[in-house]
Amino acid sequence: MQNKGVSPSLTTGGVHVTKIIPTWDMISQHVEQPTEKTNPALAGVVASHDEQGVSALTSIAKAFAVLERVVQQQSPQAGASVAELSRALSLASSTTHRLLQILKQLGYIRQNQETSRYEASMKIAALGNVVLKQYSVKERVLPLIREAAQTVGECVSFTTLQGDEGILVKRVEGTRALQVVTRNRRVPLYCTAAGKAMLACLDAGLVNSYLERTPLNPVTEYTITSPATLRAEIQQIRRLGYALDREEFGAGVRCVAVPVLIRNDNLAAISISALAPRFTKQRMEEVAACLQQIVVKHGVKLALLPES
Repeated sequence: MQNKGVSPSLTTGGVHVTKIIPTWDMISQHVEQPTEKTNPALAGVVASHDEQGVSALTSIAKAFAVLERVVQQQSPQAGASVAELSRALSLASSTTHRLLQILKQLGYIRQNQETSRYEASMKIAALGNVVLKQYSVKERVLPLIREAAQTVGECVSFTTLQGDEGILVKRVEGTRALQVVTRNRRVPLYCTAAGKAMLACLDAGLVNSYLERTPLNPVTEYTITSPATLRAEIQQIRRLGYALDREEFGAGVRCVAVPVLIRNDNLAAISISALAPRFTKQRMEEVAACLQQIVVKHGVKLALLPES
């Protein structure tokens, strides 16, 4: 029966996925496959009329098919042999061996010295743990930021710290339109409320190191470009327990952020943004207090407690 372009359903980490894609037969008409049979498990590569491009893409598809098979193969014993993989994937033994060696060199699989079978490495496990961690964090924080967006009516964002930048993980729009908002996934620390909130949680040595290697380039006319001024603001953030962005990253947009500690005490921030006319000084103070209460209500730990 001819493959119609629907690859086998895959279940990975509890997520059931069915791919509807061009078939291997569609691809192989552009590439010579003298020693290998058509294999539905290798479907999933977008066909191209460029023979060199198709060859490279099909090689990647084969490599991933081998890797997935090695990870999934648990019976009758862990891992898989070259012969088993070749039969399961309809690949020539030489091709299978070559792909296994590449994956081994990259650190994604290892070869059991006693059985000579290929097994998934801890690198695969580590990558999986990162993905699971991201999902669990977002799942825990999502109800919080949704409630904040509904309560305040403005855009709420969840940002994590990564090196010298903030990484925007999730954003929930409020009931009131925000016409000007960054689309960046990576945001600077020195000129955003979320970034300054996280900077305020670092010790003096780390803050000094950050300032030494980070030029405080102006993004708007309100951006803080003086290290001394930024240090003074960080001290104020530590006293208040929240940070403000007064149009420092986007003209016409103001923001309030509260730093939090998420899984394993990783530093992050939850921020609320609004158009400047809606975020007066008094309103920003009210929003900050409201956000702190919602964070505590959802069992998330505040990274900074306001001084009494």
